[in-house]
Amino acid sequence: VPISMGMMKPYYDYFAATAPTASYDDPPATMRTYAAALDDVLASFETLGARDDLPRLFVEMTHKGMAEGLENKALTAVIDVLSRDG
Repeated sequence: VPISMGMMKPYYDYFAATAPTASYDDPPATMRTYAAALDDVLASFETLGARDDLPRLFVEMTHKGMAEGLENKALTAVIDVLSRDG
């Protein structure tokens, strides 16, 4: 989890650069890659008995995005999933 916390700023910068223009192609890591990492993060929260609302939301949205065919896009493409869910 501390490693994921260290990624907040770089991910924010990437999100700010890609989401406004929907530039989700050719990411440094695909949604599929992030899904595997997020599954591990969620499992750690569950094992520790920690509140897992936020990582669970990330996992659910990532898997939903992959089910919608976004598995090779940037993780920021989940913004499209969220916008459709209202």
